[in-house]
Amino acid sequence: MKVVFAVLATVAVFLWAAVFVAALWLAPDNTSLEDGFAREEHRSAQHPGAKAKPGGQKQRAKAPKANPGRHKTEKGESASASAARPQAEVKGENITVIGDSVIAMVDSAIKAKWPGVVVDGEKNRSCFVIDALLQKHIAAGTLRHYVVLGVANNGPITPEKIDGWVNALGPQRVLILVTGHGTARTTWIPKANAAIADAVKRYPNRVLAADWFSVAEAHPEGLYRDRTHPNPAGTALFVNEVERVLTQAADFAASAQKAH
Repeated sequence: MKVVFAVLATVAVFLWAAVFVAALWLAPDNTSLEDGFAREEHRSAQHPGAKAKPGGQKQRAKAPKANPGRHKTEKGESASASAARPQAEVKGENITVIGDSVIAMVDSAIKAKWPGVVVDGEKNRSCFVIDALLQKHIAAGTLRHYVVLGVANNGPITPEKIDGWVNALGPQRVLILVTGHGTARTTWIPKANAAIADAVKRYPNRVLAADWFSVAEAHPEGLYRDRTHPNPAGTALFVNEVERVLTQAADFAASAQKAH
């Protein structure tokens, strides 16, 4: 009997050690990730358009009045409302990018791609602060025609939250929501991505998705070990996906104006 207990104890210790080693291996490589943030902050500081914050420009737009209740858009946007949206060239002066640490990680790459863009990314930012942040950018005149919003990684995004953002932006702006990506323990990300997909259907041509999730799934080599943040190779992929959706939004606006 003692021999049996000894064998079982040995097996238990071995299994515990295996689980511990696996956990260490799967855990985020914090050193690499923090090094990536440090490099990005240095590049951003060297960039001539280092992070624009609300209040950094003269006020150019008044905050639109929010409409109470949820949009009834399941049957699509009317042709007149669609055609009323002006065409905007995809250039930095027409783009605002707001989000969490993923946006902060790609800050300088976005600014290099679209000089003059407003980029407001911050670590640990969640969807719960976006309403107030949008109002600050509106008051500061820094909320442009194309609003790229990436906060799916730090909390559950609900359809009601997106409704509020669409109301705040008004019918003249286009909202591009970035899907999130993470490990299995980030259980809120699939729900946030589902809400984004639903919003694209409910707000045709007013809400589009930059599908970082699918890009990251197809290119795992472009991620740090936390499975969320893009490394230098992934940064290029992230920017390409945002560019794809911005081009899609601009093409729609041009087509709608011609058809009107």
